[in-house]
Amino acid sequence: MFYIIINPTSGQGRARRIQHLIFDELEKRSIAYKTLAAEEAGQIQTLVRQAVQEGAQALVCVGGDGTLYEVVNGFANASGMRLYLVPCGTGNDFARAMGLPADPIAAFQLQLDSAPRRCDLGKMNGYYFINVSGLGFDVQVLRATERYKARFHGLLPYLLGVLRAARRFQPLEVDLTVDGATFHERLTLMAVANGQYIGGGMRVAPGALLQDHRFDLILVRAVPRLAIYLLLPLFMSGHFLKFHSVARCIHCERVLVQGDGLVVNLDGELAPVKQAEYEILPGAILLCYPGLEGKRASKTEGE
Repeated sequence: MFYIIINPTSGQGRARRIQHLIFDELEKRSIAYKTLAAEEAGQIQTLVRQAVQEGAQALVCVGGDGTLYEVVNGFANASGMRLYLVPCGTGNDFARAMGLPADPIAAFQLQLDSAPRRCDLGKMNGYYFINVSGLGFDVQVLRATERYKARFHGLLPYLLGVLRAARRFQPLEVDLTVDGATFHERLTLMAVANGQYIGGGMRVAPGALLQDHRFDLILVRAVPRLAIYLLLPLFMSGHFLKFHSVARCIHCERVLVQGDGLVVNLDGELAPVKQAEYEILPGAILLCYPGLEGKRASKTEGE
């Protein structure tokens, strides 16, 4: 039995508009299903737990990255249940990390035709995230982006948010403990990455893999506001990591962040914290996708 969790507000109602195509695909494959539609914010985790209690074999998340965050936090302990994603949100960054096509039904079909793979999850202060958690400029951009999401999709609302956030941004001062080593940093942006993309396609962690049992910790040192605009094209492509005086990547399993007034982005959801303690959970979730990142991993190892 497949359980379908639908967020009807995702993508300005796109999730609801395409639901009949999801049903058609499952019926064509003779797969039994049950639909659980959220009626209000915060209900998704409850619906996921209901599906787990009723013995669902697979769960289909119909929505965007925010919906996926809610699903994962209701789903994380159901280690034997497969998770499918029908990407219908504004940014759909985790779908990119999986190598899925932009069309939501084509993405669903590809997953149904792919073998399940055990993939990693991140955990921060008891909350789960599947893609990227960020601090600093990332948080300011998300706040600025909200006003544009109702009018635009994809990368554009995030680019407008970047332009707005850069006008008033102040660097982030933090103490970090990374796999036992402690140091102080003054940063523009910090990302604890399981997936590669944020902000509707910005490649914050170009080397991140979903099955390597480690985070890519991205640290972008404090730069003048004008430099943020100049770095933006490099940040979109992931080439910013080539400039070692500005940014670096640390592979790690645990991160502790301490500082004043911390606000953390967890897959697009913001949370104020006194400190942020991260750990990677190897192979904690079953996803179905064609294994594109395995090819990338082999290429990286051979270079």
